[in-house]
Amino acid sequence: MNFYKLLLVSYILKIMYDLSMWLYGYFLHSKWVAYMNTSDNKYRQYTYQIRKYLNLDVAFEIFDFHFKETMIDFFTETHGYYRHQLLLNFWPFYWISFMFNIPHKLLNFIGIKSRKLNINLINVISWLSAFLIWTYNDEIVSFIKVVINSIFENLNK
Repeated sequence: MNFYKLLLVSYILKIMYDLSMWLYGYFLHSKWVAYMNTSDNKYRQYTYQIRKYLNLDVAFEIFDFHFKETMIDFFTETHGYYRHQLLLNFWPFYWISFMFNIPHKLLNFIGIKSRKLNINLINVISWLSAFLIWTYNDEIVSFIKVVINSIFENLNK
């Protein structure tokens, strides 16, 4: 039962994160529009957050009127991305794909990149080992206890 509670809490947290990022984009967009309409320098304090949210590595002034159309396009694309991420939470095939690719995603998170064949092999091995651990859990735990006891008995001699 605790496993299902953990899954439900994780699901709710992911939805809340995606929703907050989507709404945060509208907040930053409103600050950018407010500066473009008033030229009040208090809105320039959001420069870093806007660059980070839009993932801008381009070196141009985001509050310049010459780049107004470009910035509107950036905001539109980024809002669409986070809206898509939010809607994926309600698509069952996304979660099925996510569950099957957890080992691959974990390796990418650690920073290990590999070819497609290696990724498929790692996925199969990890899911097979998870199935075996789930099936033979009591036997594995008792074996580990025996091994640890024998190690400590040999160390105490």
